[in-house]
Amino acid sequence: IIDSIQRATQWALENEVDAIVTAPVSKKLIIDGGFAFSGHTFLLGQLTNSLPVMMLISESMRTVPITGHVPLREVASLLTPSLILDHARIAARSLQEWFDIKKPRLALVGLNPHAGEHGALGDEELNSIEPARQSLSQEGIDVGTAVLSADTAFTPANRERYDVFMCMTHDHALIPLKVLDFSRGVNCTLGLPIIRTSPDHGVAWERAKHGDPNGSAMIMAARMAAQLARHRRTLATQPTALR
Repeated sequence: IIDSIQRATQWALENEVDAIVTAPVSKKLIIDGGFAFSGHTFLLGQLTNSLPVMMLISESMRTVPITGHVPLREVASLLTPSLILDHARIAARSLQEWFDIKKPRLALVGLNPHAGEHGALGDEELNSIEPARQSLSQEGIDVGTAVLSADTAFTPANRERYDVFMCMTHDHALIPLKVLDFSRGVNCTLGLPIIRTSPDHGVAWERAKHGDPNGSAMIMAARMAAQLARHRRTLATQPTALR
């Protein structure tokens, strides 16, 4: 598994391939085998010397988890304004460059119930998320007027209002997207010098064991990789002044 990821990444860095599409991997299997990362996304970051930012995409929404495959008890200690800023800047820039959204609209979703209720239910919103939101706003990035509560962030109205939801935990980002469109969600990894996509789900051992696989998300991931590769080629042929 790890060898195939390393080889594919090297081919992409050397322009032998235009993009890579990775299949789901068992986190437990590779960690038990001595792998130092909690998923291949973070290996890709090391191999390309970059900060990988997962953006989950379906027809109805896009989400980004600020913290990834870490225990929930560790999220609060990892959540810093700089981490949020790095992810939000990469997301905004990528939406402009890869998805032709000239003025991306980002929603910052709170960590605690009711976005902390002004500190009564947790202070991460006050100490980390809101300061990051204000900094992004000062940079000219549209981040709305407040941190959104996770239980009401993903309403139909907000899905129309925002281009991407910046979520503080893995599950905050993936649960709403999978509920709405489980079989066609795609992980498009931003922040890398190469194009990488993957399905938004895990290995599904039970479905494989019973001979009942569903390749819809893998097909969607391949299609998106091809679309992004074509877009990159188009940009490369444009005069610099038009990019």
